[in-house]
Amino acid sequence: YRDAGYLPTAVVNYLALLGWNPGDDDTVVDLPTMIERFELDRVSKNPAIFDITKLEWMNGVYIREMDQATFVETVTPLVEADLGRELDARERGVLSEMAPLVQERAKTLTEIAPQMRFLFADISYDESSWKKVMTKPDAGRALRAARGVLVDLDEFSTESVEAALRGMLESEELNPRKGFQPLRVALSGSSVSPPLFESVAALGKERTLARLDAAALAIDDAS
Repeated sequence: YRDAGYLPTAVVNYLALLGWNPGDDDTVVDLPTMIERFELDRVSKNPAIFDITKLEWMNGVYIREMDQATFVETVTPLVEADLGRELDARERGVLSEMAPLVQERAKTLTEIAPQMRFLFADISYDESSWKKVMTKPDAGRALRAARGVLVDLDEFSTESVEAALRGMLESEELNPRKGFQPLRVALSGSSVSPPLFESVAALGKERTLARLDAAALAIDDAS
């Protein structure tokens, strides 16, 4: 389970509750509290049922409770192993900025590296994401409109990117799903990614524009 991205503390917590009642409605109970509260008459005689979905939920709770520095320290070697190389100083800074955004949604540690790969390596498009998003009539228009507003930005920050892209939605009369989902796929390769505006800022202007161009060209070639 450690190799599958589960924290030992979460696994211990979950296994303890399979056959024992801590005496209240608490489900997330640390080891010292378990030791303090343990009584034999609270051990259940009924057969335990292992529910992986509940374990994933509990693991996600423990992941979100990690402080930022510990979380970054934990996931850095996972990201480097996924890339097959070490991160340089700039990339470590990007990881430190983006990791908390992924931390909020993760259920297992093994989810982290694939979601952040696009920040540090060239992308390939997830086939299902491409079919679901990039074959829609407005996808190419959204990419070209986004490029048009981003190319003129002097400051490429999360705030300036958000303002520009929200303005693009209004001018193109697109809702967020039609306007932003194509950008996610173009930039990360998947319709599931860290928050869009932060991702654009982390990628930087040059790589963002290049990926928008590449995706728009791929749409044109497929039509």
